Amino acid sequence: MEEDKENEIEERQEEAKKKYEKKEKIVKDKTDNFQKHMSEENKLLEKVRGNPWIISTWVCGALVLILLITNFGGITGNVSKDTAGQKLLDFYTANGAVGLKLNSVEKFSGYKIKFDYLGEDVYAFMSGDGKLGGTLGEISGNVQEPVQTNKLEGSTFEENDDEICRDKNGKPYVLLFSTTWCPHCKWIKDTFDGLAKENFSSRVNIQHWEIDIKDNTLTKEIESKVPEELMEYYNKYNPKGSIPTFVFGCRYTRIGNGYESQNDLKSELDDFKLITNKLLG
Repeated sequence: MEEDKENEIEERQEEAKKKYEKKEKIVKDKTDNFQKHMSEENKLLEKVRGNPWIISTWVCGALVLILLITNFGGITGNVSKDTAGQKLLDFYTANGAVGLKLNSVEKFSGYKIKFDYLGEDVYAFMSGDGKLGGTLGEISGNVQEPVQTNKLEGSTFEENDDEICRDKNGKPYVLLFSTTWCPHCKWIKDTFDGLAKENFSSRVNIQHWEIDIKDNTLTKEIESKVPEELMEYYNKYNPKGSIPTFVFGCRYTRIGNGYESQNDLKSELDDFKLITNKLLG
């Protein structure tokens, strides 16, 4: 029995090592691609300075091109689903954007336009009359109000009145959103991931998504996409896109670490256990 246990531990360590090596290669490839296109993107930034209504910014490693709500050169009057995406792509290309590819156009009250930029998903939202906005709310007029939260006594988490979000098996979600390059995320990673070894782990759905490479650190596989449902939670409870972000059952949330300034991982773990046990009632 003891020998079987040692063999199982060795197998898990080997699997973890292989996944780590694959992830390192993914990160390196993305970095190389970014450096390759930096000179072209610098040209775009120069044009941005000359056109203040074009905003270019980096969020979680992906270039997000946003236009303030206004009619921009090249599109006047109403646009159709067939023309909206291509006209916007032509506009970006003419202004120096390199590496953008039109992926899809989804119609709602306006259009949700999805681009591919160096393997990352980039979105723009357009109304039917050719106006652009940075978010769906800005275009549709349906701006989501920030989730109202209250400080939770005895914890670094905040509490809201939302229903507890669960997977299809009824298990509450316990989620961490981070990136591979964030030092605060690296500090908390092993402590959070260790929750998968706790006694309650079979009663909750614990996932840790590194959103820059779209991988769940708690699986053997290397994923390539964060489930849309989980990204909706991330965007809802942290609309500014900060990391790390913790979403425990959608009822309890926290942006950033609670005890990093004291370098106190034990208190972090105790807080995670406290909140998880609250979820389980």
